[in-house]
Amino acid sequence: IRSPTESLLTTGREFHVEDIGEFFHISGYSGGAWCCTEDHFLSKKAPYEIVFEEHSYGDDSVLWRHFDSDIYKEIRIEDTNFIQWYGCTTCSALPVIYLEYSSDSFKLDKELMYSEVSEKIKNIPESIEFHGTGLNWKDHDIPTEFVEIIAQLAISGREDEARKFYDDIFPDLPKKELFWQEFKEKLARSKYWELEVWESTDICDWFDPNC
Repeated sequence: IRSPTESLLTTGREFHVEDIGEFFHISGYSGGAWCCTEDHFLSKKAPYEIVFEEHSYGDDSVLWRHFDSDIYKEIRIEDTNFIQWYGCTTCSALPVIYLEYSSDSFKLDKELMYSEVSEKIKNIPESIEFHGTGLNWKDHDIPTEFVEIIAQLAISGREDEARKFYDDIFPDLPKKELFWQEFKEKLARSKYWELEVWESTDICDWFDPNC
């Protein structure tokens, strides 16, 4: 795919192109045993550039639609930052990220993220039993859903609430400060951590050894 001045995207595989109104959505499989779906949003007017791109786990593509009651559309993304962090690929945490498109830019929609994760927390029963396989940290089982919740809280700007949720769920976890420190270090590697406005299309994903 080329603009009038440069090559924007080169692939030896078949990609699907869809007109989604504001952009062309270019998506396809990047190759490998299970990884990954590539998504690229291409502008429809000069300077004809890729304004957003993401690699998603498996065949899960990003979603582009209205997710709340305002007039702006959002991209729903499953952040792959925690893939294979203290666990297998299929049991990895995939925190949900929302970027709102307004004023010709993508911005982290912290309120939408917080609203969604708050509903998740409300639906957790008082006698908490997380289902499915989770992480194995220092021979302790850490549920995948738990990591997703504290990551979404922290990225949405509610780190104090994330820590309180962590303390409430695991009051007696040995070396709990060490886990929190390692979680924060991993969280800081997410391209969405402390993001305000999307300014770069550089890909730095979990499978890149240089990241």
